[in-house]
Order: sequence, then C-alpha cells, then structure tokens
Amino acid sequence: MSSNPDVDGLVPLRGYAGGAEANWSEPAAAEANPVSQPETGYLVPTPAPAAQPGPGEQVAPVASPFAQPPPAAAALEAPARTRSRGWVSPVAVGVVGLIVAGTLGYFLYSTTGQRDAARREATSTQATLTSTQASLTSAQGTLASAQQDLAARNAIAAYASMYLADSGRVRIDYQKLVACSSFGGCRTAAQSGLTDMQAFQSDRAAASVPTGLANSDAMLRDSLSTAIAAEQEIISGFDTFSVNKVTAGMKKLNAAMLSMAKAEAVLGPELK
Repeated sequence: MSSNPDVDGLVPLRGYAGGAEANWSEPAAAEANPVSQPETGYLVPTPAPAAQPGPGEQVAPVASPFAQPPPAAAALEAPARTRSRGWVSPVAVGVVGLIVAGTLGYFLYSTTGQRDAARREATSTQATLTSTQASLTSAQGTLASAQQDLAARNAIAAYASMYLADSGRVRIDYQKLVACSSFGGCRTAAQSGLTDMQAFQSDRAAASVPTGLANSDAMLRDSLSTAIAAEQEIISGFDTFSVNKVTAGMKKLNAAMLSMAKAEAVLGPELK
C-alpha cells in the first residue's frame, strides 16, 4: 500500500478465486521488464501480463506507456534535407532575379536605342520638312513671279496683236485715199479711213496697256485723234465740194500718219 492514505481507495484490490487475498507480486514477465515509476506520490497501475501466443502465432511487442518511440529515419534525415534546401531557394531566386534583370536591362537598352533612333529620324524628318517648306515657299514665290511675268507678256502680246491689226487697216485706207483719182473713190477711201481709225482708238482705249508700253500708247492716242479730225474735215470738203477743206484735211492727215509712225518706232523697243 502507498504511504499516502488519500489514494488507497483509488486502487481496487485484485483478488483470486476462493477469496484469497490479493497477491501484489508482479508476474515474471513484468519482473523481467521493470518499469521505473516517477516519484509522484501516486500509484501507477501495472499493465496486465501479455497473453501467451499460440502455436504459429507471432508475438506482438508490447509498447511501454512510458517508452518514447525511436525517431524515424525520415525524421532523422529531415534536418539534413532542410539544410540542403535552405541555400537552394535563395540561389534559385537570385538566378531568376539575374535573368529577369538581364532581360529587363536588354529590353530597356533596346527600347532606349529605338527611342533615340526615332528621335534622330524625327529630327531629320523635321529638318527635311523645314527645307521642303522653304523650297515650297521659294517655288511659290517663283511661280507667282512667273505668273505675273506671264500675265505681263500676255498683255503685251494682246496689245501688239491689236496694234498690228488696226494699224494695218488704217494704213491701207490711207494708201487708198492718197492714190484715188475720182470723187467717188476718194470719198469712199476717206470714209473707210475714218471708220477704221475710230475703231483703232476704241480698241486701244479698251486694251490693258502694259506699263512698259505707256509711252508709245500715249503717242498713238494723240496721233489717232489728229487723224480722225483730219478724216472728218476731208469728208466734209468732199460733201461741200470744198477743195480748201480737202487740201487742209489732207495736210493734217499726213502729219497724223507721221506721228503714228513715230509711235510705232517707240513701240518696237518697248515690246522687247
């Protein structure tokens, strides 16, 4: 029995058949494997003796409630594996980091190169565009100047064409008047000359006179006015049978035709 009376009632007395008192001695198997009990002040129940195996049966080992199971081989190898994996993860992360950094670095280098190339190309394109705009502006100025020059030349050509056509008719009429030998022929030549001179004066006034032809045009205007007045006086002399009027008219007409010749002499250099 325990020296502590509080735990006496906790341990049942094991009896034997026939009312014999309990024998507290342990079986031989229990004595062969004594179990050290901690000094806790309490009684620890003793396990019952293991059953004897029958013929052909294997005896299962009895596990002691106080015995610690031996560490497994996997448990013994775990620290070694843990230690071996401890440096693999940082190295793997470092390698991945180097790969990513190298890839990003190459991508950044490639992108920077493409950006610089694009900037150089944009600068070159801008310079080309500026040069093209300057050339276009110059070409537009040249075109405008050429158009003005062409317009001036067209005006000169139109004036010269009008002058040649009208002056040719006037000269023919004058030659007919000078060469006439009858009253009827002289009267007809004088009327034709007056009509053609008046048409010449109208065409000249309606024409766009270039600046370079202004001097000769003024001389032509005055000579035509004098010639028209002379032709009118000649016609009046023929109608009134006045020889004096016809003679005076012819002198004025000759002077006017001479003035027209001088205007034409000035016009020639102006047309160049």
